[in-house]
Amino acid sequence: LIIWGENDSVIPVRDANEFERLIPDSRKVVMKATGHVPMAERPSTFNELVLDFLAETGRAAEGETARGESQAA
Repeated sequence: LIIWGENDSVIPVRDANEFERLIPDSRKVVMKATGHVPMAERPSTFNELVLDFLAETGRAAEGETARGESQAA
């Protein structure tokens, strides 16, 4: 799970795209109106994303594809 802030002024979102490309079975979520530290800026949304991810079972190949960008409000 790759969580990135769309307004990250330290490391741009394009770097998240590269991480997603390089990490097999990864999923990227870009949080709207969020900067470099999404876990501090939007802790509830960040925690929900992580908990949902951790609750998933099985291999990515067995479920829906993990590829593609999501937007968290």
